[in-house]
Formats: sequence, C-alpha cells, structure tokens
Amino acid sequence: MKEVEEYLRQNVAQEKTRRIYLRDLEQVREFLEKDFLEVEEADLQKYFDFCQQSLKESSLRRKQSVLRKFYQYLLTERKIQKNPFPVISTTYKKEEKQAKERLSQEEYELLLEELPEEMKVLTKMLWETEAKILDLFDV
Repeated sequence: MKEVEEYLRQNVAQEKTRRIYLRDLEQVREFLEKDFLEVEEADLQKYFDFCQQSLKESSLRRKQSVLRKFYQYLLTERKIQKNPFPVISTTYKKEEKQAKERLSQEEYELLLEELPEEMKVLTKMLWETEAKILDLFDV
C-alpha cells in the first residue's frame, strides 16, 4: 500500500477525493487478494465483471479511471514493467431512463380553466419552457 499512498499524495489534491480513491483501490486489492505490482489484465477484467453486476455506470467508470491512472503512475515510476489496464474492456449496462410524462394539450387547457389567475401564469411558463417542477427550486 506504500505505492498507493505515494500516488495519492502526489496526484490527488482534495482530501475527500483522496479518501474515495483510497477506498476504491483498497476494494480492488481486497477482491483480488494480490499486491498491485502482481496484478494482471485477467485479474482486473474479473474485478470489473464483478463490479458491473452491482455498481452504477458512473461508479464503475470512476473505479476504472482511478485504476487506469494508478497503473500509469506505477509504469511511469518504473514499479511495473507492463500496464495491465489498457486492454480492459467492459460493456456498460445501460441505465434505463424513465419516459417523461407530459400532459396532452387538452389536459393542459382543462387544467388552466381550473386554476386561479396567479397559478395560470406559472403553469403557462412551465408549459412553454417544458420545465420540470423541480427546476423551479433552482431558481
């Protein structure tokens, strides 16, 4: 773990980010039960295959980025002869996005008829800009 601490100290400025990266790297080491200097491409592929089953795409990409940079550092510092990372391929599971529901024009007009005048202005603004109600909280 000396290499990990040295890498993080030299390359990651934010303490919070350093802790997250350290956790990511510790998880890899625990999963593989190997020293980072002994890891091979097949080991990393096995780890990422495992991660794909339970992680969001963004978390998986972060872990890959951390490892890619870490192994590039080890290569640059001549602590390893070959980078096991570059050939790693993953197929991301696409996160399905829910279809956005929208009122029909008729439903919208019926709604306007029922609203008090001050609410009509706000509702028309939302309708015309296709804004979401949550967008209002950012204003």
